[in-house]
Amino acid sequence: MIHTLLEYAKDRNLVSRPGYTKKTVRWILDFDASGERFTGLVKSDREFLAPDLSHPELSALRAQKGQAAHFLVAPLGTFLGWGKDEKAEQTERGRRKTLLWMLREVGEVDSGLLALSEALIDDQVAQAMGQAALSIKKPAARPTDLATIRLGSHFPVEESTWHEWWDKFRVSLKPATKPRLMACFGTGDLVEISSKKSTHPKLKKLSGVGLSQPHAPIITFDKPAFESYGLAQCANAAMGNDTAKAYVDALDNLLEKSVVYAWRRPKPKAERELRTDYARLGGARLAYWYTGPANARVEVEERNDLISLMLGSDNKDEAPPDYGEEQRVLAESRLRQVIDRVRSGKTAQPIGDVRFCVLALSGAGGRVMVRDFFEGTVLHLAEMTEQWFDDLALDTYWGRPGYPPSLEQVLTAPLTDRKPKQQYLNWVASAGAWRQALWRAAITGSRLPDTAFARSLIAHNNTVVKGELTDEEKGPTARRLSHRRLALVKAHLIRKGVTMKPALDPEHPSPAYHCGRLLATYDSLQRAALGDVGAGVIQRYYGGALTNPSGVFGQLSRMAQTHLSKLEGGLGHIYTERIAEIHNGIKGEGDLPASYPAALSLDDQALFALGFWHQIAATNKEIAEAAAKKKAHEAAAKNDQSTQEEKS
Repeated sequence: MIHTLLEYAKDRNLVSRPGYTKKTVRWILDFDASGERFTGLVKSDREFLAPDLSHPELSALRAQKGQAAHFLVAPLGTFLGWGKDEKAEQTERGRRKTLLWMLREVGEVDSGLLALSEALIDDQVAQAMGQAALSIKKPAARPTDLATIRLGSHFPVEESTWHEWWDKFRVSLKPATKPRLMACFGTGDLVEISSKKSTHPKLKKLSGVGLSQPHAPIITFDKPAFESYGLAQCANAAMGNDTAKAYVDALDNLLEKSVVYAWRRPKPKAERELRTDYARLGGARLAYWYTGPANARVEVEERNDLISLMLGSDNKDEAPPDYGEEQRVLAESRLRQVIDRVRSGKTAQPIGDVRFCVLALSGAGGRVMVRDFFEGTVLHLAEMTEQWFDDLALDTYWGRPGYPPSLEQVLTAPLTDRKPKQQYLNWVASAGAWRQALWRAAITGSRLPDTAFARSLIAHNNTVVKGELTDEEKGPTARRLSHRRLALVKAHLIRKGVTMKPALDPEHPSPAYHCGRLLATYDSLQRAALGDVGAGVIQRYYGGALTNPSGVFGQLSRMAQTHLSKLEGGLGHIYTERIAEIHNGIKGEGDLPASYPAALSLDDQALFALGFWHQIAATNKEIAEAAAKKKAHEAAAKNDQSTQEEKS
């Protein structure tokens, strides 16, 4: 994992030469071109490749000068000798002296910086800079904000005149004692290990995972139990300073870039806005990237990013249609196009050598936890992505093809509903039990975790028994969640070798599947005969039929005969034929009549639930199609009537 991160840092030009690093400044101290006159303090968000001292180098400089300071890009308080309180101000004044000393030293090769050092010593200039900092209110300047100098129109930090001096200056800070050498954990090279630096650098971009502090290391040995062979702390995974910084910079960069996009309305009738959220999965942050030849890698990142599609990301360049069915068709089309391009090789660049890497990170107190790391080829990922969405495909409650669910939606489907004020991390915590197994199932084609399967099935069954699927207020949410839960259940069965289709399958070999269909048909029959009866067949008999079909369906069959006698016209005949067709799927051996199962295993209960859902979806689709056909017929008849009237 560390090696791939180092390769990423190298490929993306994130690796800077020793003694230099990228820093974003918040304030620019403006001077005239000569460096003699201060002209103002300006807000900024510019990034510079700036000189940088390592922890051991800062310690050596502090030993020489009393206080250590960074060069050219430093906290505003260091330039001004300004702190938040008297103690901090005393420290910053010491750092300011060190900074001015460095400017005078480099002045031998850069006259502009020498003039600047003389100006900064001037009390009037120092007072003017302090007044400028205090006068800015929104946003207020802080002593810890990074700042740099601008002379006229150019920035000294961007010049190269001081580089040779800086490199020699850093060498002078190295101790004269014999260095301690160890094999670098990241590169295998022999590197110098500082006895004073005990920890690896900290990640700065890992938020939203429950860390107790804003920055935390990913490699740490802060307990004796973590140490081996008498090595202290970071020596257990020894790295050169530049290597350690490179893998941390790579991770921070990836955490910023690994995002999902969603078009959302801030208010019900407002225009949709593009929102960006970090890629996450059940309380863990995902950092993912592609490796391989540069042109091929960019081709995947920009046009064929399969991982973003699995995470449910919208197209950031174009808002999807408002109508739900059009959204579904567009999302599925976009997914299929990417899969087809990758698998067929019809891409602008050959991508057979491109690989993907996915890293899952979460927080535990003050530590970063690596939950999983996986890599593979993009060609294999395309195959697994297609299989994943095919296995999850399930018609909705209304009999229409379902919207491809995101990985997060599938992961959280087994959970109970989130309470109004419940924190996301608290709600999703229990999903950690199946998070790794589930997302590995998505990208490797392995079986889905049993725990997620069982909890999804139980949650769906509870929703059915409570009558929430048909509840006017809770119905939309309940139907959406049940669809995701049963999609997971269906995928679990398929990967155990059970044949399942997205929609109704009258030829399915499982009696349990047809028992579920039969219960849905009996409920529909009761409503057709009696109307809304409150607690109907489902609320009263679903639980019993699920566990003990033979003890329940006999009674339901007798009730069905009563309900059939109340139907008029051909409706009774339709239900009679449907019930007979379903019984054919439950028939006993040979010519024996249908024999209901005495008990259902957990897998059979899943088939029962899917048969129940499929039958409801098919019935709702029939009703909608009949209504549409009737409406079209009435419209055609009205049109014919108006035409006849016009002719007469």
